[in-house]
Amino acid sequence: MSGRTFSCNSGGLTSVPTIPSTAEVVELDNNQIDSIDQSDFTGLTSIKRLSVDNNLLTRVEASTFAEMPKIRKITLQNNQINYVDKDAFQGNPSLTRLSMINLGINQITDLDENTFQNLPRLRYLLLQHNLLGQLHIQLFQPVPSMETLYLHNNPLNSLNALQFANLVNLKILNIKRIGLTLLDVLQFEDQTNLQELHLAGNNLQTLSPAHLANIPRPFQLDLGGNRMQCCPDLEWLKAEETAGTIQLVSEPFCQVPHDWSTLSC
Repeated sequence: MSGRTFSCNSGGLTSVPTIPSTAEVVELDNNQIDSIDQSDFTGLTSIKRLSVDNNLLTRVEASTFAEMPKIRKITLQNNQINYVDKDAFQGNPSLTRLSMINLGINQITDLDENTFQNLPRLRYLLLQHNLLGQLHIQLFQPVPSMETLYLHNNPLNSLNALQFANLVNLKILNIKRIGLTLLDVLQFEDQTNLQELHLAGNNLQTLSPAHLANIPRPFQLDLGGNRMQCCPDLEWLKAEETAGTIQLVSEPFCQVPHDWSTLSC
């Protein structure tokens, strides 16, 4: 242990080792740990950051982090997690300081609508590269504090019109490569602070000014890989790009005979 950091990365561990009670940062990355639960962290009330990336975890059980009232960051990326209990991130008292949860690159197929309740400071939620086929409409509504949401590379195919309702502080939304063919006109109605919207790699054919009406300018928009009817449907977007009010990270693929760089309707 160095200072208040307990690091056992790449140690060949198959279970959580004994952790000093004074540890504030716990790093257990790149091991073969296949399970964690509340008993592994009993009495560890000082932990602020826990990382168990690149292991063999398959489940996140109820109250796993319940005895970590100071926890701010939990990262469980690149495991084999296929089940997250609805009370996995609930504590007694609540985990009021938790600001980041990283569950990216796992095998999660579903999340209960109450999974992220009672987390008033949650700002970063990373769920990319999972197997989520649908999202409960209430899943994100308990966390209006959220600023960054990653959902890319999930087989969602569609989103409820109110999926992002109440996320008024959202700044970065990544929904690339989720199989979208349509967006509801109300999809981003509450995103009045959005700075980046990533839609690349979907199957969108068109986008209207109404979809982005409440997003403040300027902001970054990524449409790469979408085969779209650019003319006349996206003539308004070309005008905004030219004016600098929308910054295209990557441009859409215009269906022939039009080319984005020379688009003129």
